[in-house]
Amino acid sequence: MYGVGLVSRLPVEQWHVERFSAPRARLPLIVPTPDRRPTIISVPDEPRVGIVAVLTGPAGPFTVATAHLSFVPGINVRQLRDFARRTAHLPRPFFLIGDFNMPGRWPARITRFDSLARGGTYPSFSPRIQFDHVLVDGLSPAVRSHARTMALEISDHCAVAVDLEGFDVSN
Repeated sequence: MYGVGLVSRLPVEQWHVERFSAPRARLPLIVPTPDRRPTIISVPDEPRVGIVAVLTGPAGPFTVATAHLSFVPGINVRQLRDFARRTAHLPRPFFLIGDFNMPGRWPARITRFDSLARGGTYPSFSPRIQFDHVLVDGLSPAVRSHARTMALEISDHCAVAVDLEGFDVSN
């Protein structure tokens, strides 16, 4: 399984795992070498998962979900659409975060969620494509968001951080 994790300082009311099957495909992938030069390797896809948690905030419950979707075009679209549909009943606001392996605005269009972060996240040594997303549904228009990306040594993708003004999660 391709791993994802979700850590919270807030109480978790409920959580569950959504499983996605792996397609039987190999695709080329650009990765940095130790000397930070890109190289292309052929990689098979693997089974993927999403984690969903309903958290207890001061204003009530809200949902946070994360997933690392397939890099196979079309398969990742189906996984994201199914993930959004299977979790549609959960409390709003609903934050959907992860490496969706889809560029730019596609994830927001597919889910009809709002994007809180835009900008290149891949490859980390020269980010030009946004594969990593922070989407939200049901967030008050009064909440302001500020996003940034950061290249870290531990990944071939940049990390995405979003600060929210007006969304209180302190207890």
